[in-house]
Amino acid sequence: MRARQPRIAVYIDGWQKVLDGVEEIARTFVSQDPWSTELRAHTPFAGVLSQTTQQAVVRSFRRSQRR
Repeated sequence: MRARQPRIAVYIDGWQKVLDGVEEIARTFVSQDPWSTELRAHTPFAGVLSQTTQQAVVRSFRRSQRR
């Protein structure tokens, strides 16, 4: 991906850092901070999860954070 689209290397680097840990992945997927929002707009995971599954993951994470 980096070789095919060098102009998005900053997002690839950002995702590489996120993928270092499950908690960081979950935080990035639900956070409203500008960087997380931008990363989600440039995700390498498009189409991996159905929208229904993605929404279920977000709901589950939010419930776990309320405990």
